[in-house]
Amino acid sequence: MKKSMAVAMSALIAVAISCAKADEGSGNIVQSTTSQGKSLRKDIDLNYHLLTESAGVANNDGYDISATLGKYVRSDTPLDEAKAILTAAGFTVGQIPLAKTGRTPTACVPASISPYFERFPRRVDIFASLCLQTSGVYGSRVDHVTARIFISYP
Repeated sequence: MKKSMAVAMSALIAVAISCAKADEGSGNIVQSTTSQGKSLRKDIDLNYHLLTESAGVANNDGYDISATLGKYVRSDTPLDEAKAILTAAGFTVGQIPLAKTGRTPTACVPASISPYFERFPRRVDIFASLCLQTSGVYGSRVDHVTARIFISYP
C-alpha cells in the first residue's frame, strides 16, 4: 500500500512540475509578444520622426509602414499572437468582420492607433490590416500586414 501511494505521489509531483513548466512557457510567449510590441512601437515612432523631419508631410495616400509591421508580424504568424503584438504596440485591434451576405468572416482584421498624435492643426492616425491566409477561420494565421500613417490638417 505504501509503495503504491509513493508511486501515485511521484506521478502527481511529475504532473505538477510539467504543468508549471507549461505555464512558464506560455509566460515566455506573453513576454515575447509584449517585448515585440514595444519594439514595434519604437520603430513606428522612429518612422514618424523621420517622416516629420522630411520635407513632404502632406500625402493623401498616407505613408506605407507595412515593412515595419512585417518585421514583427510575419507571414504565418497565428492571428492571436499578431493581435497581442499589435495591442502591446498600442493598437486597438478589431474583431474578424462578418461579411454582410452571410456568416463567413472576411479576410482582414482592422487595427488602428487613432489618434497617434494630435496637436492643432495636425492629427496623425495609423491604420493597419492583418490579412488572413484563410477567410472564415477564426484560428487562422496572418498572410500579410498592411499599414499606413495618415497625417491630416483641417
